[in-house]
Amino acid sequence: MSKIVIGTVQFGIEYGINNLKIIPEDDAVREILQYANENNIKILDTAIGYGRSEQRLGYLMETEFEIISKFSKLNNKEDLRKALNATLKKLKIAKLYGFLFHDANELIKNPLLWNFLEDLKKESKIKKLGYSIYNTGQLDQLIEFGFIPDIVQLPYSLLDRQFENYFKKLKQYNVEIHIRSVFLQGLYFKALDKFPENLFSLKKEIKILNELCVDNDVTMTSLALNFVKQNPFIDYIVLGVISKKQLVENLISLNQELSEKIMKSIKKIDVKNKKLLNPNNWN
Repeated sequence: MSKIVIGTVQFGIEYGINNLKIIPEDDAVREILQYANENNIKILDTAIGYGRSEQRLGYLMETEFEIISKFSKLNNKEDLRKALNATLKKLKIAKLYGFLFHDANELIKNPLLWNFLEDLKKESKIKKLGYSIYNTGQLDQLIEFGFIPDIVQLPYSLLDRQFENYFKKLKQYNVEIHIRSVFLQGLYFKALDKFPENLFSLKKEIKILNELCVDNDVTMTSLALNFVKQNPFIDYIVLGVISKKQLVENLISLNQELSEKIMKSIKKIDVKNKKLLNPNNWN
């Protein structure tokens, strides 16, 4: 089975720093899903907060996929149950592969929600539980609480390597590690002469990555994807696409192995203003 999970946020809302405000048409989504299935990609990632993404998947999927969805702003067991049933109905399936907290801070503030979610898992409508996190502080707290997830979704990329020292520990707990933001919402592809003013302090590091690509005859897509793929602790990469062409190009890029020299060069880059590696801080 492929290490790629299709991220479907762009099926429901406009997303990403380089997104041309495009939400793909139904035929384009069908093409993506069909090509994904043909290439042994078996998992889709969505969320209640992704606009019409769940609903569109429900009527556009022509083959079976395992589906992960995420939720937020739910305060009790009944809210969780209603949200889960609504998601299953929209997706037209009987069971989710994963049901995750979209915002781990909500779980930290209301720890009882974990017990409620575990109770729902026993009802056989959810295969795996977990949460999406943004920083190591969240993970430290959740592990301290004893909330060991079946799945954790976290950011990891060329410049954002904050969780690297946690991967081994997570695997000791048999946690399935899903990586998002592998392209840092498209920032790695941003032209240096059009760099957003609020992210200007990252320009130097992006320039180094561009030079690394030129010197080693590798594309930025291949550099970003294979850097993550070659980490032995990572199970899946969540990849958002808006066309079959984009998916084809990404899968081709995954076939290029990065040398140890390139991997070491990437790891030498140290971003000073690490707050900017979280897109939530870009506004």
